[in-house]
Amino acid sequence: MEEFNLKLTSITSDLKDKKKIFYLGAWCLADEVDDNLSNSLIHEYHWNNRKKLVEDYNGLINFISYNFGTFSKYMANITKAPNDQRYWKINLEIWLGYLIQILYDRWESIRTLPEFKFNLQKINYDISYIRANTVRDFFTDLFTDNWNEIVYRLILDAQNKKINYKSINTDETQSPIDNNSKNIKTNSLSFNLKVSKFLTELIHKFYQPDIFIINSYLSRINEIKLQLLLKELPLNYKRPIFDPKFDYKDITIEKNIKKELNPINLIINENSSWDVQNKDFLVWFNKILPFFIPYNYSLKFKEFSENMRKLPFPKNPKLIFTSVLHIQHDYFNLYTSEKVYNGAKYIIGQHGGGFRSMEVCYNENIHKDLSDYYLTWGKDRLNDNSFPSKVIAVGNLKTSSKKIKKKNINNQRALLLTVEYPRFSYVLTSAVISGQWLEYYEDLKKFLQKTSDLGLSEQITIRNKLRGYGWNMGGKLSNQFPNLKYDDIKDYYNSLQSSSIVISTYNGATYLETMSLNIPTIFYWNPLYWELNKNSKIAYDELSKVGIFHTNPISAAEFYNKIKNDINSWWYSQKVQLARQSFCEKYSIKNRNISHEIMNIIKNAIK
Repeated sequence: MEEFNLKLTSITSDLKDKKKIFYLGAWCLADEVDDNLSNSLIHEYHWNNRKKLVEDYNGLINFISYNFGTFSKYMANITKAPNDQRYWKINLEIWLGYLIQILYDRWESIRTLPEFKFNLQKINYDISYIRANTVRDFFTDLFTDNWNEIVYRLILDAQNKKINYKSINTDETQSPIDNNSKNIKTNSLSFNLKVSKFLTELIHKFYQPDIFIINSYLSRINEIKLQLLLKELPLNYKRPIFDPKFDYKDITIEKNIKKELNPINLIINENSSWDVQNKDFLVWFNKILPFFIPYNYSLKFKEFSENMRKLPFPKNPKLIFTSVLHIQHDYFNLYTSEKVYNGAKYIIGQHGGGFRSMEVCYNENIHKDLSDYYLTWGKDRLNDNSFPSKVIAVGNLKTSSKKIKKKNINNQRALLLTVEYPRFSYVLTSAVISGQWLEYYEDLKKFLQKTSDLGLSEQITIRNKLRGYGWNMGGKLSNQFPNLKYDDIKDYYNSLQSSSIVISTYNGATYLETMSLNIPTIFYWNPLYWELNKNSKIAYDELSKVGIFHTNPISAAEFYNKIKNDINSWWYSQKVQLARQSFCEKYSIKNRNISHEIMNIIKNAIK
């Protein structure tokens, strides 16, 4: 039997016995500036089988749906908060869905390891290290090597994998996240935010709004217009005021109670073939879940609730509207759950671009599960009847009030929009996941090389969307394409205005925004990873016919070369404009009356 030293993450200590390294995933090598990993032995990623991804997504979501009532009852018991499913969905359904998808991914990566003899350094770790301070902190922790190292080791133990654990010395057997629990920093507001908070509190003493609008994605002008139409004062609620940082971690309490934590008693649906097939994981998940519930929702809920009530939220709004804060903002979600429980209506606006077109999109499905009304960017007629939310197309919340002035266009400036995803998976969606990002990067290299071969390098300006805990895309590009030009215009929309064309490389909000603004646009992606749902394929096929959408980078580069000398003649031609308008009607309407339409929706909601 072959023998290897197993590397779980980039921080797994190297053993000094000169044996070959077997990498659990490409994430172990994410910081390398050379993306050629062919000489490294890397475990095949289980979700490279995209059919399995869809099956696993449906299985995981159905399991949570089947058991959410049990979870709600458990949370009500430990917090003394209402035993109400919608109350707990608003608070924790997004977190719970992310968690089970993340843990299942890590479980499968370990389960599918080949039958080799593996060596791994022994470390001392405590299960208490995996509990996040808050939900918002969880969405930071899950991307770290420290957190994932512990999770993988928990799973190795749970699966009884035959690992030859080797001790090196006392110092090197310390937990890699010993200091993680000491790094919670409380934040202090800037002077301007302190003034804003003071003014909000002062105004609330004399005036309490019926409609609470915060981070709606509407421009400030449209938001003011909406508030005035509703006969509300145009208050501008600043998100940081409602997102304070408190340290709820208490390892002493954790260690005193951890042996007494009971499983939540989630039920395996014996009529579900997926549940039966994945029984070992679901039994482990049921056992381990209480240790992952963040401190503020488990051990320190009373303190968390008290802190929420100190924030200057409106006292008794009839309706709450956001397009941002519902995702991972603990204080807003606790506040909203209480107000909705007492009768307030809840509106969520579409948060991302690929939501309506992707075959798998967990986030959108959850948003439609939480809200009373879900406002979309276009009239795509997606089948939304299986969700409780009333889905209404109002137009692109971001761009409906934008005015693009094409005064200083550089005809030699093509703006290339790129994206970097985290090295570890975090949510199931029809996009590249984890190490599949390297396939995206390979396509990006092909596009850059082809444009270079065609003599177009000087015209390409790249704008990177870099993320923490990513793949060192900046380092890779600098190493492999040292002469690239990078966008130095800070404001995204100003950068768009200064470009003759925008070229997007992934399914997100970017091309929907540029097309609604009637900015010349080309975009491409690999359909093997960025799968479209059946409802949207025809619309994208129509864009392919006129050269807007491409399914490979070479085609996109060659088409840009074809039109580069007269982009406007192509873009403003009748067939391209008709295709653009038809597409935007379905996915990204520029609605000049968006404030009025949302006003009518709100008025009908609170009748």
